Amino acid sequence: MLWSCFTVGASQMEDVMCYERDYKIFEDRTKAEATRVVQERRAGLIDRLLNAANKHGEKTRAEETPVKEVAPAK
Repeated sequence: MLWSCFTVGASQMEDVMCYERDYKIFEDRTKAEATRVVQERRAGLIDRLLNAANKHGEKTRAEETPVKEVAPAK
């Protein structure tokens, strides 16, 4: 895609303009990819933290046992 502007008989100025446009497209794609990578890392970190918090907040089996089912001490 970087060579999309070349035509037979194109002037040097047209070539420079095409290069500039192609590099701008490449730069935009590179920035978008970098942004996507950062967002995916952030989402993964948030997911891990939420999972850890949810596991910490789960009740233990002893806490779930109703009081009436507990055998009296002898």
